[in-house]
Amino acid sequence: MTRIGDWLEERIALGKTTRGLLDEKIPGGAKFTFTLGSATLLTFLTLAVTGIWELLYYTPGTATAYDSVNYIRLQVPFGWLIHGVHHWAATVMVVLVVGHLLQTFLWGAFKKPRELTWILGVLLLVATLGAVFTGGPLGWDDKGYWAARIGVGLAGSIPGIGAFVRDAVFGGAVVGQLTLSRFFGLHVAVIPILILAILGLHLVAFRRPGAAGAIAKRDREGVFWPTQVIMDLVVFAGVLSLLVGLSAFLLTPIVGPADPIDVTYVGRPDWPFLFLFQLLKYLGGPLEWVGFVLVPLVGVVLLLAVPWLDRKPERSPAKRPLAVGLFALAVAGVAILGVMGAAAAPETVKSSTEAPAPTPASAIESTPTVPGPSVASRTIGGADHGRLVYGAYCVQCHGPQGKGGVPNPGSADGTIPEINPMDPELTGAEKGKPIDVQKFVDGVDAFLQNGSVPESDPETADPKYKMPSFGNTNAMTQPQIANVEAYVLQINGVDRGRIVRPGVEPKLYFWWTLGGYVLVLIASGAALMRARRT
Repeated sequence: MTRIGDWLEERIALGKTTRGLLDEKIPGGAKFTFTLGSATLLTFLTLAVTGIWELLYYTPGTATAYDSVNYIRLQVPFGWLIHGVHHWAATVMVVLVVGHLLQTFLWGAFKKPRELTWILGVLLLVATLGAVFTGGPLGWDDKGYWAARIGVGLAGSIPGIGAFVRDAVFGGAVVGQLTLSRFFGLHVAVIPILILAILGLHLVAFRRPGAAGAIAKRDREGVFWPTQVIMDLVVFAGVLSLLVGLSAFLLTPIVGPADPIDVTYVGRPDWPFLFLFQLLKYLGGPLEWVGFVLVPLVGVVLLLAVPWLDRKPERSPAKRPLAVGLFALAVAGVAILGVMGAAAAPETVKSSTEAPAPTPASAIESTPTVPGPSVASRTIGGADHGRLVYGAYCVQCHGPQGKGGVPNPGSADGTIPEINPMDPELTGAEKGKPIDVQKFVDGVDAFLQNGSVPESDPETADPKYKMPSFGNTNAMTQPQIANVEAYVLQINGVDRGRIVRPGVEPKLYFWWTLGGYVLVLIASGAALMRARRT
């Protein structure tokens, strides 16, 4: 092994390079406040590893993407964990990059000769936001589809170059397979390569002048190994534990399959773009491109120019009141717009409170029943969106949350049946046995697809209300029906998107992870005390 090590050392100087990195001087000594940069790097590596794992199952097609993502998180052992960590790590990385930039600005660590380090940090933020934006539509659910569709319209509104930008990024004016293919290529290849390049250059630019250290000048000086390394690992272990916790308790939201003609869905962007979403409310019509392109572009340019706009040699925020004040106003403005965008209640299709009109004959099975399972019954819908679709199509007859009681003159029962609770014959619920979720879905699906005519009162000729055949008459799309089915199961206490093969139950896995993190804290605390004594 010594001969192999000597051979490698002679050619790539790995040991010398490693020792140089570990012996790096830290003005003021190691601190937990210096861990944001390493946490960002390790979070990106986590995204890369989980993303590559997901590629083993994901298929980037408009007919397959949605189901393949659900297969990963529900059917593949530990798929809920890998997909969940990837989903939440994207949010955490944005927070870490923003936090690192804010810290660098407040500490004045961007000043000469560290201007390039700051510029690369700003470019890393832009690339990270690009990864978040291009990752959304890959699941080909309603949220991702409508985000891409809104993006197509906004890109096309740019004066002069709108059509070119739209076609280059989105693949044309129509959101479809070309859009998904472009975003897939950008998300899994182009942007990760850019991020790797930026991170590599960032580390090189950081190494040249060395760490800026704390603002206050101190005689004490520390080294990277072992104290700072231990602190970095403790923080990242906490980040990983957080990601596992979010994946276990919040899981990843199931919105429902992409549906281009679903008027009940109101698109909203991911949280990092909510400030632009709110800004566009004030810049409608021909000024949309100003909020979508010009404002972010000016913001990025100003961020890149910070080292030349704030040229005073002083690093303390107290000695840079104008620069810090203007920066704080800009950050506050973005934050306020983001909070307003998140708090704004989206406009939805309002449910009617009036009594339903008699069911026309045209609403009852105008086409022959197709034998076998429907598309909707084999698609996992989103219960939250299903609630809105239910409010638009079903609530007049079945009542809020499926509590019926609507009179149905001419029927044997006299009222429209409740669907909460559902008839046990449809749910497959037998005493002492778990509910057969697929049987439950199939039972609900048969009514939504084909409709139903209730048994007549012997003294009357015809019930006033019949169950319309929403599927056969195309009154509802198959994705809408899948969403309603998910909602009906939810109000009956059944999870349509349940994890079938978890590997280990998510919450139990989190407690194991938390126990491991406690052990890491204990071992790290002992190592830090020993390092400080020496």
